[in-house]
Amino acid sequence: MENDELARLKWLCRRGARELDIALDHWLKYRYPNASEKERAAFAALLEMEDPQLFDLLLGNAEAADAAQREVVAQLRRDGTSGQVEGNRSTAERTLGAYKLTVESEKLSRYLLNERHPVSRQKALFFMRLGFSPDRPELLGAALLEHGRLNASDEPLETAFGVKFVVDGPLSTPDGRIVLLRTVWFIERAADEARLVTAYPVEKHP
Repeated sequence: MENDELARLKWLCRRGARELDIALDHWLKYRYPNASEKERAAFAALLEMEDPQLFDLLLGNAEAADAAQREVVAQLRRDGTSGQVEGNRSTAERTLGAYKLTVESEKLSRYLLNERHPVSRQKALFFMRLGFSPDRPELLGAALLEHGRLNASDEPLETAFGVKFVVDGPLSTPDGRIVLLRTVWFIERAADEARLVTAYPVEKHP
């Protein structure tokens, strides 16, 4: 039974965002075996969160739900910071348009268009309702690249792993609708490539 749970957690650690993959895999491999039951439960709860929620917790922009979850988040931060390499702080001052944008094929097929994924199922259903399909993931990939190139980014946020950009703006869809979408991009330190982390709809407020 424990092996089944470990396999489930390992699968949930595969977020498609490399910086999250590294931190979560490290915790599962090195900290999980000696963790308390409360810490294990807290880690499992974190894995059920969407990528933006996890990023906010790790960056200190949100508060964890309880003491056990706060301890796990603190461990994840320490593990990530300990592996930090020296980078150029001026990177955060550059715009997203200065980078080559990349949407990995696995991000599309295993995450954004995977209606069986326990975390991203609702995202997949959202994109499929707009006419995107798992059979032609390149259409969504092209639309996301266009979204990142054409829309303005919020102020970039520098992290222990690199620089995070959040881009809000309209997305063109196969069925002709225009929807307001948020894409999150990440540039690793000393890199010139911005990789897509996630994408999800932005709620409109009156």
